[in-house]
Amino acid sequence: MLKTLNNVQLFKRLATKMSEISKFSSQVQEQRVNVNGQEINYVKTGNGSHPVLCYPGALGTIWSDFKPQVEGLNKDKFTIIAWDPPGYGKSRPPNKKFTPEFFEKDADMAAQFMEKIGIKQYSLLGWSDGGISGMILAAKHPESIKKFVLWGSNAYVIPEEVESIEKMRSISKWSDKMKAPLIETYGEAGLQDMWNGWCDALQEILKKGGNICKEHVGQIKCPTLILHGKKDPMIAPEHPGYLRDNIKGSKFHLFPEGNGSYSVLCLPGAVGTIWTDFKPQIQGLDKDIFTIVVWDPPGYGRSHPPSKKFTTDFYERDADIAAELMKKIGIRKYSLLGWSDGGVSGMILAAKYPERIEKLVVWGSISYVTPKDVEPVNETRSISKWSDKMKTPLIEIYREDGLQDMWNSWCDAVQEILNEGGNLCKERLVQTKCSTLLLHGSKDPRVTLEHVNYLKDNIKGSKFYSFLGGKHNIHLRYAEEFNTTVTSFLVDDINKSHI
Repeated sequence: MLKTLNNVQLFKRLATKMSEISKFSSQVQEQRVNVNGQEINYVKTGNGSHPVLCYPGALGTIWSDFKPQVEGLNKDKFTIIAWDPPGYGKSRPPNKKFTPEFFEKDADMAAQFMEKIGIKQYSLLGWSDGGISGMILAAKHPESIKKFVLWGSNAYVIPEEVESIEKMRSISKWSDKMKAPLIETYGEAGLQDMWNGWCDALQEILKKGGNICKEHVGQIKCPTLILHGKKDPMIAPEHPGYLRDNIKGSKFHLFPEGNGSYSVLCLPGAVGTIWTDFKPQIQGLDKDIFTIVVWDPPGYGRSHPPSKKFTTDFYERDADIAAELMKKIGIRKYSLLGWSDGGVSGMILAAKYPERIEKLVVWGSISYVTPKDVEPVNETRSISKWSDKMKTPLIEIYREDGLQDMWNSWCDAVQEILNEGGNLCKERLVQTKCSTLLLHGSKDPRVTLEHVNYLKDNIKGSKFYSFLGGKHNIHLRYAEEFNTTVTSFLVDDINKSHI
């Protein structure tokens, strides 16, 4: 389910954006050029061989949206162009007409603008609405666009987004901090009229099915980088994933959730993904305490293609890649939350990289397999035997035939591990030096007490907490209790009255 957008956060974001307006540097002069009868205001700075067009968001201007880039990008490498789109900032009169086609009209105007100032090839930086028009521009004019970076953008709208925006339609509900710089630019009546027009256009787009530029997304040929802040209140989590899946060859960078001093890596279970396995933790753990990193392991979710190769050492390979991921994103020390298969890789990771792992939390995991463990696996080999609740979100990700193929390979790997003696990571347990919390659902049908007791006996100093009546997915079914328990362990180093 989509988390409802918070109107206060929407206000705050726009207020922050507009509060950055300031006088431009005397070294960067604004200019005007007539494009098809429309006076366009812009700045051009730098002497680099790589031109870049900066494309503002809704109601945005050169200085409200791109001041740090205009002033901070390397002027020897780049020639930086930032414009006030038609009807915004100083590119008026006339004020913008917000028809449902305004994104495409702006894209066409941007192409004509760049041609008018004599720049035939360039890259794009597109934020929010600017990213939408940027996608259309990149698709319609592939010969002009070298590279494309976008963030805070979407190719379609959904009812929840429009509902949240409607609640802030009247600017009388806005704070003075939010209104003041906008009124300074547009006047109070002008701001209300402009915002009404934008809201009306979005409503009209939703009535027609919500599509903004989906047909253009697959036509983008240039190298594309998609950026996303996981705390972005204006962009539903599904949007950056949709763009990544449909812009061929695009790269994706995720800014981690939270700003806390305790970094935590969440490791999903078999064929699991960020959102199928850890949504309650992403949304529920305290962002002031934790910096939360969740990944799609190699071959899972959106970390494919290629599909996962289920060799008998895939748990260890995943552990090594997880360690490399955290190093790559600049987090040197962190704790682990590992569920099921993610717990197996987590135990290996903690043992192999003790200097990096502060604490380890494991549940639904085993360190070896027995014939009794493999028997129920084989009984569920056909996904036709799975419940709809279990398989539907995975079919959306992998398609039905893809999910069946992946699950067959996983089952084959487990059987092969059993044939070779059944060991998953037994030798790693005694090598685990970090503080470890073992969680268990007392009615987990997949993990018997034999396995739990083996972990308790072989991970020195480990703590144990049982969820009475819990099954395999205790972190989803008992999310509040789980999050409280984990927070207590990670931050307080075990509150013994609780654990």
